[in-house]
Amino acid sequence: MQIKLRALSLLASAALAALFHPAPASAAPGAGTVARDIVYGHAAGETLLLDAHTPGGQGPFPVVLVVHGGGWSGGDKEEDIMPAMSAALTNFTWFTINYRLAPANRWPACYDDVLNAIRWVKQHAPEYKGDPDRIALMGYSSGGHLVALAGTRTNLDTRVRAVVALAPPTDIARDALRRGGMDKWVSMKNLLGRDQLDAATLEVMKQISPINYIQPGMPPFLLVQGDADKTVPCVQTVDFESRLKSDHVPCGLIIIPGGQHRISDWARFEPGWPAQVADWLNRNLTKDQSNASDVSGSATDKSIVVVSSVANDVSANFTNLQSAINAAPDHGTRPYRILLKPGIYEGQFIVPKSKNQIQLFGEDAGNTVLTYGLNVRETNASTDPRFKGAGTVVLGDNFQARNVTIQNTSGDHGQALALRVDGDRAVFNHCRILGWQDTLMLNDGRDYFTNCYLAGRVDFIYGSATAVFQNCEIHSKNGGHVTAANTPRDQPFGFVFLGCQLTGDPNPWIAPDGTPANQRDHPMADLGRPWRPYASVAYINCWMGDHINPAGWNNWRNPANETTARYAEYNSSGPGANPARRVKWARQLTPEQAQAYTVANILHGADGWDPAQPDQIPEANQMAQSANAAAAASSRTLPVLFIVGDSTVHNSAPGLLGWGDVVGRFFDPGKISVENHAKPGRSSRTFQTQGWWARILSAARPGDFVIIQMGHNDGGPLDDASRARGTIPGIGGQSQTIHNPLLDRPEVVHTYGWYMRKYIVDARAHGMIPIICSPVPRVPEHTVKAGDTDKTPWVEWSREVAGQEKAFFIPLNHLILMHYVGMSPHEIKAAWFTTNDNTHANAAGAALNASAVVAGLRALDDCPLKLDLLNP
Repeated sequence: MQIKLRALSLLASAALAALFHPAPASAAPGAGTVARDIVYGHAAGETLLLDAHTPGGQGPFPVVLVVHGGGWSGGDKEEDIMPAMSAALTNFTWFTINYRLAPANRWPACYDDVLNAIRWVKQHAPEYKGDPDRIALMGYSSGGHLVALAGTRTNLDTRVRAVVALAPPTDIARDALRRGGMDKWVSMKNLLGRDQLDAATLEVMKQISPINYIQPGMPPFLLVQGDADKTVPCVQTVDFESRLKSDHVPCGLIIIPGGQHRISDWARFEPGWPAQVADWLNRNLTKDQSNASDVSGSATDKSIVVVSSVANDVSANFTNLQSAINAAPDHGTRPYRILLKPGIYEGQFIVPKSKNQIQLFGEDAGNTVLTYGLNVRETNASTDPRFKGAGTVVLGDNFQARNVTIQNTSGDHGQALALRVDGDRAVFNHCRILGWQDTLMLNDGRDYFTNCYLAGRVDFIYGSATAVFQNCEIHSKNGGHVTAANTPRDQPFGFVFLGCQLTGDPNPWIAPDGTPANQRDHPMADLGRPWRPYASVAYINCWMGDHINPAGWNNWRNPANETTARYAEYNSSGPGANPARRVKWARQLTPEQAQAYTVANILHGADGWDPAQPDQIPEANQMAQSANAAAAASSRTLPVLFIVGDSTVHNSAPGLLGWGDVVGRFFDPGKISVENHAKPGRSSRTFQTQGWWARILSAARPGDFVIIQMGHNDGGPLDDASRARGTIPGIGGQSQTIHNPLLDRPEVVHTYGWYMRKYIVDARAHGMIPIICSPVPRVPEHTVKAGDTDKTPWVEWSREVAGQEKAFFIPLNHLILMHYVGMSPHEIKAAWFTTNDNTHANAAGAALNASAVVAGLRALDDCPLKLDLLNP
């Protein structure tokens, strides 16, 4: 009935709209006027209408474009958001739109309407006292999905200053799997016109999922979500927030405790949420960019430039990529982002060594191409003689590229580099690197390639750098050699391929014109040959096609290389995986040896770089320390110490206490507030997946602290029907997809170390200082001797994670055991533990454990939290 009424309303409005005049303006509650049913476009026989609120006063005012919910097949511009938000938006010009609904209009009709509405508002906002340079999007539910997608797909003509997404579906494919198919998600079935959740449908869903388009340089986001929402689970929004922050996109998160999906109910749980949203909008739509708290990456940011391959494109800052690179400041201290419009960019492009913060972003690697057509024996007037045969050359540090193709089209005529990288800490994400011989030269430093496609034939990945290729496709053109490493003798890692797919052309290779080309006697490819004696290459968990030579490796016609080259595999699969037939001088790693091959361990260096966790900032502790005073002077008068843990940290059972329940007495209440957020029964995994960690992050401010102690509950089953809280043992990057019987949906479960690392990364991203504690000991089995350590592996894993991430660490387990020296298990249990079990402390034990935490804090050099302790 709702859809029928909506259709009748549209038909009636269309007749009136023929004159292209809005309905008479009426007085709005509070201030200003509202003009209804203004025509902003026509599509598929429908007239598209919006309402406009014009505030009282002079203006110009910041603008909010509102997109309603309704499952893409219902709803109206006057519903859901505006009843909740109108009172808070009286000082904004706002527009609420209708858009074409499913199933009468399939995807992308509704999305196209949102984009057209943005264009209309940019043109007409001044007529309603609105500032076209200060536009934010706001959408709820399906409307939240539409504005999130518009915000992530940062096309120039629809770019806005900020995005507010209320309970938005951001990972459509994941949500469809959670729901169990198209029959369980009728609104999506109507939107896409697809009945089966097959591979093709999942691919379409990925294409319309905002989470797959996140990249640096996007406008800031604010996410609002109820933690009891079963329609759009809170964990999906938390994951979206995490992905935004991992790409340095400013993002706020408001969690509605107890809130379900219905926006009209949120005020019962959090009455002030509309005011919080309006406050965030005011800060992020400020005229003075420097006064906004989190607007980096906005359209007016001088560190962002736009390049077009089309001459006379007035929407671009440059029509020559090299000119844009040259305009970057020398020795910059902040990222300089170059946004490439779709097109073909021809020529040699060089990033000088002094340009050390260049970030290059295209819309899609398929339509954004850097191309060069010369090999090392050819030259022209524009070629730098230092880099003959090289198309793109990166000499500066901290370079990033995303969604671009970098290619050399010279063909199979000898050395012809598509890309050469000499700088340190280079990252390539969703890029295509194409050539024939010596396609990619990694000459020095550390490099990270993720979700990339690399193609070539002879030594097409070569050099002396340390590089990780994660989840990439490595494509061999009709045989040849995949790698030619030149790893220095004392360098522990060279090229490491993690979870990659090795594919190859059929024999013979077929040229683009359909004719066979480059027919060779030996069409098989090998995994590598040593350019220099100590070449280091490893393939970990990689799939290999049948084009890979069973022997695997090549000694480059020099048997002496067999005694020095460091070639290894672990858990290779596919028809090209032949461990029994590999050359004897290459290694098959054990599971224990393979654990060393993590991104963090390989690329760590002296500065602790881990590009798989981009929010990790080596200087984060110092940055947060300097922010401590600022937090104390803000509207919240004191910084906060948040405590994360399980029942050993918080316990309200009769006769029991956790150390977090009593540790506050050791701190000066005039300097810091202590909040114990530990939850009994939680593991490092479930404290995050159940939303408890998200609540802390939503309340956190720069200068706060968080102490994390987890591990007692991580050893259980991953998917049992009672708790489903276990984690994968270890600290590596392993994961396993399970069906969580408690949530009745799939879940990707990670290692204990992965979750602990996420606490550290997330905390630092919010300006907090993280401190890791090893788990408290249980009642020992024997009389404790000096130097005894708990054999529980989580004790050591917590220390290792803290060390890798350069986080403060308290060896709490060891400090407590020191108090037990000389005591028997019976004596220890009687003094400090409950009579019910050997894990939970009584009041005396909680006080002892808390004093050990404080002793550990006092022993930490440079930890500012100890300055807030009371004098002993």
